[in-house]
Amino acid sequence: MATAKETAPPTQVVFDVKSNARGMMETSVQGKHVSVEDLKSHILEDSTIWEKVCQLGRMDTAKVMAKNYEEKPKILDYLASAKPAYPSPVEFHVSYVSHVTDTEPFQQILKFERFIPSVSKLSWWLLNIKEEEIRSAEKRYLQKIFPNQTQEQIENHEKFLDRFTNSPAFQSESRYGNYRFTFPLAELMKMYQEQHCGREEPVLRVMKTMFYKKEILYGVLIHSPQHSERVQREFGSLPSLKKNSEFVQYQDQKVIWSAQAISDDLRFSLSVNTDEARVEIQPVGDKKCWYVWDHVCLAFYLPDTHNALKVPGRRLIEATEACKLQKINLLQPRCNSEVARAARFEGAKRVVEYLKQELDNDAEHVNVLRN
Repeated sequence: MATAKETAPPTQVVFDVKSNARGMMETSVQGKHVSVEDLKSHILEDSTIWEKVCQLGRMDTAKVMAKNYEEKPKILDYLASAKPAYPSPVEFHVSYVSHVTDTEPFQQILKFERFIPSVSKLSWWLLNIKEEEIRSAEKRYLQKIFPNQTQEQIENHEKFLDRFTNSPAFQSESRYGNYRFTFPLAELMKMYQEQHCGREEPVLRVMKTMFYKKEILYGVLIHSPQHSERVQREFGSLPSLKKNSEFVQYQDQKVIWSAQAISDDLRFSLSVNTDEARVEIQPVGDKKCWYVWDHVCLAFYLPDTHNALKVPGRRLIEATEACKLQKINLLQPRCNSEVARAARFEGAKRVVEYLKQELDNDAEHVNVLRN
């Protein structure tokens, strides 16, 4: 089968509905990484979500229901829709992570040479999936389906996974801003360990499953062993990531992500030809098939602002690139105009080019944006 196998009925979960730091409504399950299919079942069975949504928006539940508003989150429309067969799960081994931000936070990071956490005391980092990691994931997928295939046969199989990896998790554009810092996860973990863990190994925990209209996010909390009690007071009892997440693991300084929904716009159908030991894809036609998409985010716990994650200025600039905004982005006010998005990108590109030029010229001080 091309999609995830059926599982046993899910155990009960409790949904938390709140307004996040960006002012968006966020629904989550604390301390668990819930599968896409189980999430669908839980939402259908839960009778409290709509009431929590109304309370958050200070709306009268009865009046809202009387006006025939939907009684469940919008994500159900996508979860319940008919969809073609697609590759799932697909295992990615990811070595790089990125922190994307807008102009003002970017200036602050350069000025103080550190990643200063938000009021939540967390510094959030997304997986940055390279093209070669997509190709490696494709080979692993084929090896799982056709265990008797030789390495040469796997290598010679026609590429297909890049027809499905079109969700925001795989795009070079960003929803969060025009400045992207990208580091090897091994380097970032080493800096965090040396600065915050007394050289002990950082602790990784299953933080939560969050979802929005189409997006499903698996949060991983990373903290110092010295902050274990503090973390429990602030976040509750969170299980260790090891053996407690079916979809995210940390091994050999990489995140191993078992992705369930890599396409938010399913344009192809996948079938398995067992006789010829091949997977085949066909276009689904002109009709768009929208679906949910999942991804992983690492949250580094930085409880003391003065002890934020410090990175030398030169290394920050080396790790910086300008990135385009996605059409659907989270900036406020949103940059819906293509002209506005293009202008922002060109401005960011000029800034980054200037910074890197100063490095190339071996400037003693990089002064731009510091005053």
